[in-house]
Amino acid sequence: MKHFDEHTLTLFVLGSDEISRQADAIEAHLRVCHGCRITVEELRSIYENVARDLKESGEERPERALVRMTRDVITWDESSHVRIRPTRLSLRKRVVSYARQHPVAAGSWVMILAFLVFFSARGVWDTFSFTQPGQPSFTRLNGLGTAVEVYDRNSSMLWSFPLENGRSLSEREGKLNSFFTQIADLRGDGQQEVITSTPYLEGQSNNLNVLRIFDPRGKLLLSRSIGKPSVFRGAEYPLFYNLAAVLAITDEQSAGKEILVSALSHRSPYFLTRLNNAGETLGEYWHYGWLAGLRSVAIQGRGRDLVALYGVNDVGDAHDSSFPSIAILDPAKLRGSTEASASRGFGLPVSTAELFYVRAELPRFPIPPDSNCGKEAFQSLKIAQDSSLVFLCTSRTVDGAPVFLFTFDNKMHLRAVSLDDHSRQLMFTRYLTDHGPHALDRFMQRIAGGISYWDGRKWRKDPTEVTQEVLSN
Repeated sequence: MKHFDEHTLTLFVLGSDEISRQADAIEAHLRVCHGCRITVEELRSIYENVARDLKESGEERPERALVRMTRDVITWDESSHVRIRPTRLSLRKRVVSYARQHPVAAGSWVMILAFLVFFSARGVWDTFSFTQPGQPSFTRLNGLGTAVEVYDRNSSMLWSFPLENGRSLSEREGKLNSFFTQIADLRGDGQQEVITSTPYLEGQSNNLNVLRIFDPRGKLLLSRSIGKPSVFRGAEYPLFYNLAAVLAITDEQSAGKEILVSALSHRSPYFLTRLNNAGETLGEYWHYGWLAGLRSVAIQGRGRDLVALYGVNDVGDAHDSSFPSIAILDPAKLRGSTEASASRGFGLPVSTAELFYVRAELPRFPIPPDSNCGKEAFQSLKIAQDSSLVFLCTSRTVDGAPVFLFTFDNKMHLRAVSLDDHSRQLMFTRYLTDHGPHALDRFMQRIAGGISYWDGRKWRKDPTEVTQEVLSN
């Protein structure tokens, strides 16, 4: 998409005759381009503020400065021949005056200064940061994909720990760093520990459900198996768990951290466990359906760290019965063994940690009989700069997987539903029977209408929280 430069948009806002021929094209572009539309709104706001200030001061702004006065202009009083110097403006007034007359240039200078201040502050932080040379800072796979290597902030390798089936995991290096492994100061003593849920081979045994914590020098501080047999609505599920995401969160009682670990069975049972910095269990959240993703999120009005679990809900354990879901939890309220209010059946008390539980309904596409296709599968959850959540999920199909993007604001209100370019083309060529000009818009409106919120007892279309009052009744 071709965008208009800021100078042209400025002339458009000012109603200049120079771009009158482009006005229709600019207006058409603004209807589809969010970035340019924001720029125009900001420019309008700037010039409206300038006009208001000039009106309040009673001054008229000259269209153009014809002569540039020097700073040392001398005025002579003919009667007394006394030398008079003009009053000098303060630095603040000069800056304000320049910004009013040249808003675009002033904005550019502000961005440049902010850029320089950021990197200067970053250099100071690196100088005094606890993550000093010799302390773990980041991890990556070795060349063979058989071990995770630990590096300090100067990219010097400190030590490594082994992986199970490392070659297949080598294709997921970025995910290993952020999904299975965390580096955090667990005890608040300035020492960076490495927490990992990566599977590894020990002798002839594959360790798939073992959480490991290493000290800064690579000494194993904790090796703990996580998981236990479970029963859901009469069906027994044996002890067979894989660990997935780990996340270090703030411990409100100390300067250290706590640990959250996701555990997946070979079927649908899943649980999130909360550990203290010594690896002792503080609480569990059981859910029927894999909520394998785990991210820290910020919800407006909540002052503490929250987490988002995202994946699928498999209640009913029937073919084609799952749906994409997001659960927002307050980890500080994970105490004891509890279960999700939207997937009851483990025989445990209902969790009081749930704040939101959101459900999405995706279209059912034609699939072969007895196929795993057609069931929803999550992809990821991204956090935008404005703290909004972008939930990516897909329906498994035979010839492609349309990816739907659900964007929620920081109050968990649905902001938009969209498709990526490939999915949009796939919908037109394979799955939409109506090829009219607004067919895709109507289809996406139906998808947006499938979002619902669990209040603890029933699904609602309006954004609502899981309320303890409803659960207690």
